[in-house]
Amino acid sequence: MCTSPVYGQSNPEACFNRQLNAQQQIDQCQALLHWPAADTPEIATSQDADIVLKLAELYTSNAHFGQASELLGALQYRSQVLSAEQNIQLLRRQGILAYRQGQRPKALRLFSQAIQAARDSEKPLLLAMTLSDAGTAHLAMTQYAEAIDHYRESLALKEQYQASPSSQAVTLNNIGSVFRKLTDWAQAEHYLNRAVQLYQQDNNSDQASHSQEELALVYLQQGNSTQAIAILRQTLAYFQTVANLHAELRVMLLLADAALNHRDINSAANWLQQAEQLDLQLGPSDQSVILRLQLGKLLQQQGHYQQAEAMFSLGQQLATTQQATDTNLQLQQALVDNAIAFKQWQSALRYQQQLTMAQLAQYQQNFADTLAQQRSQLEYEQQQKAIGLLSKENEIKALQISVQRNQLFMLLSAGSLLLLLLALLWFWQQRKRQHARQQLEAELAWHARQFADLGASHSSLKAAFGQLNLAIMIFNNKQQLLFVNDACCRLFALPLSAFNSLLLGNFIPPQNDRFWQLWNNDEPVEHEYLPQQSLQLGQQHYQLNFSVSMLAREEPLTLLVLSDPHQANSLPCSALVPQASFSQMLVDLLLSSLAAWESSTNSSRIELAEQSGIWRVSIDDGRIRTRSLDRYLSVKTLPKHPRWREVLRTAHFVLAQCTLPADTQQQLVSKLNSVTAYIRAQSLL
Repeated sequence: MCTSPVYGQSNPEACFNRQLNAQQQIDQCQALLHWPAADTPEIATSQDADIVLKLAELYTSNAHFGQASELLGALQYRSQVLSAEQNIQLLRRQGILAYRQGQRPKALRLFSQAIQAARDSEKPLLLAMTLSDAGTAHLAMTQYAEAIDHYRESLALKEQYQASPSSQAVTLNNIGSVFRKLTDWAQAEHYLNRAVQLYQQDNNSDQASHSQEELALVYLQQGNSTQAIAILRQTLAYFQTVANLHAELRVMLLLADAALNHRDINSAANWLQQAEQLDLQLGPSDQSVILRLQLGKLLQQQGHYQQAEAMFSLGQQLATTQQATDTNLQLQQALVDNAIAFKQWQSALRYQQQLTMAQLAQYQQNFADTLAQQRSQLEYEQQQKAIGLLSKENEIKALQISVQRNQLFMLLSAGSLLLLLLALLWFWQQRKRQHARQQLEAELAWHARQFADLGASHSSLKAAFGQLNLAIMIFNNKQQLLFVNDACCRLFALPLSAFNSLLLGNFIPPQNDRFWQLWNNDEPVEHEYLPQQSLQLGQQHYQLNFSVSMLAREEPLTLLVLSDPHQANSLPCSALVPQASFSQMLVDLLLSSLAAWESSTNSSRIELAEQSGIWRVSIDDGRIRTRSLDRYLSVKTLPKHPRWREVLRTAHFVLAQCTLPADTQQQLVSKLNSVTAYIRAQSLL
């Protein structure tokens, strides 16, 4: 329920005056409206709508979410008095309210509607604002690529239509923040420095200090504490001048963090003492949790294990109350580091397990948010289609009524009905043809994409692991188990959940000095065969053979192949696929591709090489030749290390460009899939 407005001296300028504090602005806005009910104002004019939008903004920024929701609902109910710009602002306000309440998929859907409305209304600066809103929602959902795309489009519009320097600086600061999260320090510094320059150009010292604070974080994360501390001291002096206590507390905590990273205990203790005094003066805030984190780190460096552990635990309780998920994860990591520093191994293991579970829950929440956003977008599109169909139905009904009222044109009506039926029949046939054409185009497009960009992704590696009959486990460089295939589950007769929290050390004992020396020194391990290894898993004891290899991927991976020594097919990982058969498979695939090309286009392999650009074409004694392609037409002339990508790209090119008979296409696709499966299997070795 809204508080009763204060009627008295008020004017629209005071309602929108940012020099007043939030409560003064709220009082002025409320006094400008007529409130026939206790919770909703009367909205009769466009000016009333502007005041309601401003009042909803003030309520949202001051966490009065219920009051903001009631105002926006009342405004949406009276949408007939709103202009196109006000309707866009209404969608923005609803999206920001949902974002502040943690409903990120809903917020993103509302921002998307606002973007479309701004595009339709051709309001570029308003479109830039809505794009920035959507970028912030994507950033909160860790969808960094989408966030950067929205921010950059917003910045381009602001630059093109000469928005204020401060407005451009906001977007530059946002882009810099995304690159900081992506640890792209050069890009982060570039955008943040540009933001600082524009803020200073616009005499906006407050926002310039905030961007400098963000820039200091970039330097801190790179280990450049000297430059970071210099910037933080400068921003702290400014915030002290303007008496911004909350900002002072935030900067002091960053200075304490920099001092702790350099083990400057005296400086850290001094900053944290001042921060504690400010925290008591301000009361509980989002910085109170970070204060507990820094105090715990200080106690740890001072050698007080139990006091540090208690401080971190206190911070966890406060973070849970404030729903500060990221800081809570930092506190859990600090508990692990604290236990390790004081060799409290059992506590370290317990805290590490709790941290792993919390990180998993965070990943699941992010996945759920993304899924909810996609589901929300799909529902919105279905609603739009339903609205379109309803509009068409209304038009048909209006036409039928018009025909019924005009009895003089009954013959024309009958003819029109017949034409309509024929049109529906033609439309039905067209839809069938279009559906078949779309399926064909989708298949051709897939082959074209494979031709343009042939490479294995992380998901394809997982698919390859799952297809092998060997029992396989994959560990990361922290010895954590990343992947278990179905064959491994069958070997142990256990479900996938039984392998949670297993480490590489559970399988290869510390007594294996040779392996662990190679592993710790990050030296390559290729097909290390460990026969007759004892393993205790659950309540069962196993005697297995291990084959261990290290894989170079986006991160170092360790591949463990397990086999029963009593089975006849117990082979090391190196015996998966014969090399000789692969050469014949490559030759067969290229010959089949050439045959399909020649029969489909009535042209030779020279035209295939020229049009695809895959194979080199040369002129020898006035004759055009394809020497490199010809070497791949026989196993005898095939290079020792064949460039299999060119062969696969040739097959994809033929499938994408040629109209082939069904049996020819099926045969070529089958050979292509066989070579691809072989290459995926070999990528594990």
